[in-house]
Order: sequence, then C-alpha cells, then structure tokens
Amino acid sequence: MSMLRNAVTVGVTLAVVLINVSDRAHGQVIQATPVNEQNVTLSLTSYRDLVNRMDTLERQVGQGWQEQSKYGGKDTCEPYQTGRYVQYDHVIVMPFFSENNAFSITNTMTADSGQIVDFDHDFEYSPRIEFGYFAPSDGLGWRARFWHYEGHETEATSSPAIVALSDDPQINIDSDAGGTLFANYDLRFTVADLEAVKRNYGESSVSSVAAGMRFAAIDHDYTAREFGGANALILAGTESNVIGPTIAWEGRQLLCGRRFDAFMSTRASALFGETDFIAHKVAGATSGGIVRIDDRLQVIPVGEIQMGVDYREPLNDGIFFMRFAVEAQYWLNGGTGAVLGPEDSTTDGEFQDPTNEDTGFFGVNLSTGFLY
Repeated sequence: MSMLRNAVTVGVTLAVVLINVSDRAHGQVIQATPVNEQNVTLSLTSYRDLVNRMDTLERQVGQGWQEQSKYGGKDTCEPYQTGRYVQYDHVIVMPFFSENNAFSITNTMTADSGQIVDFDHDFEYSPRIEFGYFAPSDGLGWRARFWHYEGHETEATSSPAIVALSDDPQINIDSDAGGTLFANYDLRFTVADLEAVKRNYGESSVSSVAAGMRFAAIDHDYTAREFGGANALILAGTESNVIGPTIAWEGRQLLCGRRFDAFMSTRASALFGETDFIAHKVAGATSGGIVRIDDRLQVIPVGEIQMGVDYREPLNDGIFFMRFAVEAQYWLNGGTGAVLGPEDSTTDGEFQDPTNEDTGFFGVNLSTGFLY
C-alpha cells in the first residue's frame, strides 16, 4: 500500500509541476505550493479520501479475484479443481443383454418351442459414491468409487410354454395348457474402483488421465415356475468375481469465470476372475436334473462413457457442484441368467451357456458433491 501512496504523491506532484511550466510559458508565474497530504486538494476529493478509496478498491479486487478463481478465471482455471471432494451419483440406468430369455412360447401347430420371450427391463435407480483428493501444485491425486445396482423383472404367460436349458427333460419345463408360467430375473452389480489421477490445466480446459484397479461382483439369478400343471421349478444363476486394471480419461471445457462446464469421460477395464453357473430343477414330474459350470476362468472387458455438464457454486469455504450426464456401459462376457432355445437345439447333454453373453447399461446420472 505504501507503494500505491508514493505513486499517487508522485502523480500529483508531476501534475502541479506541469501546470507551473505551462503557466510560465504563457508569461504567468504561479508559485507552486509544496506538496504534502495536508495541503494538496483535488477537484473531487482530498488526497486522504483518495488513498482510502484506493485501499477499498484494492481489497475489493482481491476478494473478487479470489471469488472468481473458485470457478476458474481467465488466467487460471486450476483452483476450483483442487482439494478434497466427495460426490454422490444418482444413477438411473436400464440394463440390456445379448441374450436375456424368460421362456419360449410353444407352437401349438407343431408342438415345438417357437417365439422366445425376453425380459422387458425398466430404468432402475442405483447409488454411486466417489471421493478423492487433487493437489493444487502438480495436479496429482487419487479417487475411489463404489457403485451398486439391483434390478428385478418378471414375465408370465398362460399359453403353453417351454423353458429349455438343455436337451435333458430333467432340467427343462414344458408347461401344460391351462397352466401359468412365471419367470423371474434378478441382476446385481457391485463395482469398486481405486485410481491415481494426473490433471493437466490449460487456459480454458482441463484434461485428466487415470490408472488403477477395479473389482466387480456380478450376480444373475433366474427362476422359472409353473403353476396349474406339474408345478415345476427351475433355479439358475451366474456369478462372477473379477478384478483387473482400469484406465480412464476425462476432458473438460471450462467457461472460465462462469459456473458451467461441458465434459466427456471414458473408462476401459480388463477384468479377470472366476465365473460359476448352476441350473437345478427342484420340483416337477421330472425333477433332480442339474447342469453347472464351476470356477471357469473368465475375461470381462469393460467400456464406459459419460457426456454432460456441471455447475459450481461457492459455499462457505468450499464449492458445491452438480453434474448431469448421459452414460453407457458395456460388459463383454458379463453373463446373463438363462439362454433358452428349442428342446432339440442341444445334443449330448449340452446346454445353452449364459456365461459368454454380454451385459450393458444405458441411462443418466445426476451428481451432487462438495469440494473443500
């Protein structure tokens, strides 16, 4: 502040000297009054008032820049991106499958299975939480994420229908006319990520790369039951526990000095582990049949993408933020509950293998979080 006062004093002195020189040039000599804070007067206000106003302006500019830097300023978009944070995602997605059969409607003309009816899945809510830290100096940081999804669907028919998991009648259901066949499907995904992250800051953009490990537990449960006939019941399920490396990239276009960003993020994983499948007919006229796969080594490649916008608002000593995004996931060999076919589609006791089918998700997420 002392430098600012000196600058103002020098400026006022220079103005007085110039006036004196100008008047001398016109033959008028004006005796300049010595310059000090007590006797220099300006047309609008006193020197002391000017100094006070400059003090106030300096404080306002500093506070304004600090406020702006929380959003990202023209010369630096970094500050709002650093520190500790926690984020909660409201994920609303619908699963899709390469195969996800419920039962086959019998062709009454030929007595063979005909149209295969799939489960009709809806959008389901699932929670995801993320937290981490980014250093302000070099953009290095880490983050952890946890996501849990559960979905349930039911299909029913009173038409003659077949549940053919193999060519063995002890593992199949052939419902009689007049009965009702119910098929239920439950899907559970539990996914945990731990990643190291490096952010790179540009004038109006931020990009990041990440690498780490992912663990996933996947459960597909399938149940088919006939009422009004033989009251047959089949229980089947696929279970996978896998782990492996994951890499991620995110690009963000900052509207610096504003509160909105546009972003896109991608993630790829290669997961390795064991997959089990079992199907067991536990009730009915021909019961006791069982087919199973135990401890199959499985590779599950995963791809994910998100695109959306986020909004930031300073709050106390931190930043509150909201994010809206469209997201899609694809899990190759993610499995399914049951794959059905005509009764004569398998031979020598073989069955339709659900462990090699694919699973995916598509939907939106609304995130809220706090950076501090």
